[in-house]
Amino acid sequence: RDADKALEYAMAGLAVYSEEEAIYYVHLKNVGEIYGIQGEFDKAIEALTPILYSEYAHAISKSSAANSLGNMYISLGMWQEAIDVFNIQVALYTGIAKDSTVMIDKIESQYSLLSAYINIARSYTELGNFDAAFNTYDLAIELCDMLYKYNPDKYRTNLYIIYLNKGYLYNALGDNVKALEYTEK
Repeated sequence: RDADKALEYAMAGLAVYSEEEAIYYVHLKNVGEIYGIQGEFDKAIEALTPILYSEYAHAISKSSAANSLGNMYISLGMWQEAIDVFNIQVALYTGIAKDSTVMIDKIESQYSLLSAYINIARSYTELGNFDAAFNTYDLAIELCDMLYKYNPDKYRTNLYIIYLNKGYLYNALGDNVKALEYTEK
């Protein structure tokens, strides 16, 4: 299987580097993601979690691991854990966006931040914390509006997702007028 071969290569990468080297955590992230693809979520979580707290892993590796880990928690219905990890991702991406020494596309990092907000809001909704969900969707809309000038098509797609989710949330609360208003935007 391709995933087994990929896991073999990622594990070989781990064997080459020490935990004091940033590249080690790139390979560890790959191991965790492959385990996730294989449905071995316990092993995936075990591999990805240490990346978030390593003093040697770069912020980009940490934020990528947080995204993967958060999505795994969502898949498992572990909503609070997803919120916690996506909040780590938000903090990391906020720091990346402000750090002029990090060589990544700052706009793309903002889209990753937007995705984290959407995932946090979805998780709050699943937990029944509707006020927090609405507040987080509002943060996502604010960020989305800021990104319009960079990619109008991507803006429309993300805004559609946010408005649709807010509409579903209003519908769940029995406010069909607001639900219709948001789903028709």
